[in-house]
Amino acid sequence: RPLQHHVTSSEAEKAKMQDSLEWSRSRISFLERSLTEANGELQAVNEELSAMRSEGNAKSVLHERVKDGEERVDNLQRVLQKRNADEQYLKKRICEDDEYIRKLEESMNDVSAELVSVKQELEEERLRSQEI
Repeated sequence: RPLQHHVTSSEAEKAKMQDSLEWSRSRISFLERSLTEANGELQAVNEELSAMRSEGNAKSVLHERVKDGEERVDNLQRVLQKRNADEQYLKKRICEDDEYIRKLEESMNDVSAELVSVKQELEEERLRSQEI
């Protein structure tokens, strides 16, 4: 009875970890799409900055636009750094979750083997008691 409870609890824990793993994978996918978008925005801002620098507009207007663009670039670079850090963290968590699931499966296999062994012993004991 306690062995059966342990197997059921391990299966529930394994399912929970697989859900967590799926969530982490979808989060990484979202972050990768966000990084691609942010890289596109960063490139557009850099192109805009280059275009602004080459324009012959009045210096004060050009200066303000360049300053705004540089601030946008700085902000986007901070966002990219944060998303890169998030992605690295989630990849690490996925590896840890995979390892945990592997250990749970090993534990479940050990418990299942022990369960079979105990059932065999009980059956042998039952047969011996019938012989007596």
